[in-house]
Formats: sequence, C-alpha cells, structure tokens
Amino acid sequence: MPRLVLSALGPFLVIAGGYASQQTLPPLTEADRAIKQCPGQPGAPAIYLYRGQTSNQNDWTFSESRRLKVLTEAGKEYGTIEIPFSEAWEVEAIRANVVRPDGKAVPFNGEMFDKTVVQVGGFKRMIKTFALPDVEVGSILEYAYDLKLNLKKAASARSLGLERWKPEEGGIPNDRQPYAFTTEIWDFDAPLYTLKAEYTFIPFLSGQFSLGDMSFRLGWVSFGLTWGPPVMEGGVVVLSVDNIPAQEKEEWAAPEEDGRMGVIFFFCSSKVLRTLDYWNLEGASWQKAAEKFIAVNDAIRRESESLTTKAGTSIDKVRTLYARAQAIKNLSYAKDMTSARRKELRIKDNRNAGDVLKNNAGLRSDITRAFVALARASGFPAEVARVVTRDDKFFHENILGLSRRRRWILLTHRWSKGSSICA
Repeated sequence: MPRLVLSALGPFLVIAGGYASQQTLPPLTEADRAIKQCPGQPGAPAIYLYRGQTSNQNDWTFSESRRLKVLTEAGKEYGTIEIPFSEAWEVEAIRANVVRPDGKAVPFNGEMFDKTVVQVGGFKRMIKTFALPDVEVGSILEYAYDLKLNLKKAASARSLGLERWKPEEGGIPNDRQPYAFTTEIWDFDAPLYTLKAEYTFIPFLSGQFSLGDMSFRLGWVSFGLTWGPPVMEGGVVVLSVDNIPAQEKEEWAAPEEDGRMGVIFFFCSSKVLRTLDYWNLEGASWQKAAEKFIAVNDAIRRESESLTTKAGTSIDKVRTLYARAQAIKNLSYAKDMTSARRKELRIKDNRNAGDVLKNNAGLRSDITRAFVALARASGFPAEVARVVTRDDKFFHENILGLSRRRRWILLTHRWSKGSSICA
C-alpha cells in the first residue's frame, strides 16, 4: 500500500509538475521467464520480478507498478489485486495483464469492485479489487496504477495520507510552530522476495521552500539499506535496489524486530542545524504547551480535594484520582466521533485540564494531562513525557518529527545536497 504523508502545507505550494509520474514496467526479459524458484526465499509461492513507485508532490500524484511470477499453486492467490485509495486519493488509471507460460499476454478487461476497509465517521479508506484471468503456475502478473490527489476532498477529509487509522491525539494547540514534519515514506517491506525495485520521489519545489518567515529544506533517514542511501539529482530523489529479502508478518511479533528497511523523508526548518537544535526547539515548544494545558486552577484543586478526602494513604489518593481520569469518556477511540462530528454536536475542544474535567470527555492526551493536573493539585510531583507508540520502534534522535507512522531501524542519515544535520 502506498504511504504518501503529505503535509497540510501542501495545498498552498502546488505548481505544475514537470516530471512524468506514471509508472511503466521495464521490458520482460528471458531471465524473468526462466525463473522456476525464488533464489532468496526457497519454497516461496511467488516472487516479485520488479516493483516501482513514483510520488510527485508538485502535481500530487502517486504511481506504482509491479511484476510478479507465480511459482506454486499457492501463489495463484496473488492473482487477486487490491489497489488502495480514499475519497481524497482518486484512482486515475489501472493497467493489468497476465503473461501466460507460453508467452502470450492477456490484458485485463474485467470488472473491478470497491470495498471499504476503514471508515472513521465520513472518512473512508478503500480498495479497488479485481481478479486477473487464467492465472496458473508460471504465469507472470503485471499491473500498474495512478492516483491523483483531489485537493478539495483532501481539505474536507482533513488528511492527505493513505494511512491506517490511528486514534486522534489531544492537548496539542493548533498554533504550535512546526520545526520538522514527515512528508514521504518508502517502505520496502513485502511478504515476497523482490529481484529489483526502483523508487522515485519528487518533493515540492525541489525540496526547498519558504512559508512566512520560515524556510524549510528536505532531509531523509534511511534504514537497513545495504545498497546505500537514496541520491538527489535535479530535485528528484531516486533509489534502485536489487534482491530485497521478504519480510513476512508474524502475528504478535514485537515491534522491535530487526531487519526492517526503508526511508523517511521530512522537511526541516532552517533554524535546525543539528539534531540537538531540533529537539531543543521542539521540546521547549511542546513542554510549554503541555504546562499551559496542565496548569492547576481553583476548580481542579477543589475537585482533587473532594476526591481524596476519604483516601487514607498516598497510594489510595493516586488510585482515586486515576479512577476519576479513567471515567472520562475517551473520544480518541470513538471512531465515529471525528473532529467534524464533534463540531456538528458543538463539542468544543478542550483547551486545558479544567475543560476536560468539566466536560468529562476528551482525547487521549487530554485525559492523561487531566490526571497529571489532579495529581499535582494533591501535592504529587507528577510530570508528562512524550514517548513513541508500540508500532514506532525505539526513539532515535535523527528522526525529526513527533509523528511517525512506521517501524524503522536507523543505519544512515543524509541531507540533500550532501550536507549533514548531524554534528
């Protein structure tokens, strides 16, 4: 599934794209036709002969192409294709065919079906699915598709990414100044071995732009790439790799498992010259906002005292306060309670811990901070800290940005034009 993480700054930066983003497959070779088994995954049901993708933030398009060979009976299930899209990311074109073992290519002209996989309020993640005809052992399956961002629908959807649903976070004011934000993710993970893959990313304005009194530049962090990091040429970032191992998902596997490969791209403020600069600026901004939210007032103090009057010990007091926080309705996990739905019902955003207690409802960080405020009002030295979620792996200082969406292991770091953010 493509994962374009496009900043809300994007609609103000659109220019005409000058790079062809439609993916085309390279010519099929005799070596491809001769493959009988996977060299890097013995017994594999199928093998990717080629994977390619291009994302272009100058015309808001994403294109992907794949060529796969069926090696066993079990591999025939890969003849069912799924193309992810949403109401914001519209499918512009899908091209597919089957190359039979005798060499004859059979184009797909059949029916496609739309299926909703995630719905949060009026916001949907969907797939187009179709079955390629006459798939047998030895068949080569080829398909490519193009997505185009509908900016009007993207604005109403409040999201520009084809991401899985995650609970909304509260306690963060909208006026915080961004110092870095993720703009694109390359994820090499696939359940099948890949012989060759090519990735292309065209960032807006060749990776450098200004917004108000701030300027931003493109950087990236690459993980586990034995072939070396991506390179930037003429405002286009490219990477060509061979022999990508299969990454089979295991149920209940720990997020810290080794072997992940990929690249995270982000835009970073020109105020940031070293990673330490970023975390100092971001940390100070975040802590200032958190402390403002948590500030204890008379209402919080009265409620804390009322709750703990009959508690005999300190641990009893903490348990009582925690039970009060647990009783607050958590809007982050009410999937139909989107920000638009809250506005429709006239449910105001909480601006401080007192609002959370008064409304007895809030997003997940709202509730955490309300508990800290209650604890402080009772004299406990409570603090808040920001941590990565379970599916984000370990924190690493070179990944700039508090919102990360996949699992990574840091090996290398490069800035565009050869400069380094690291001291």
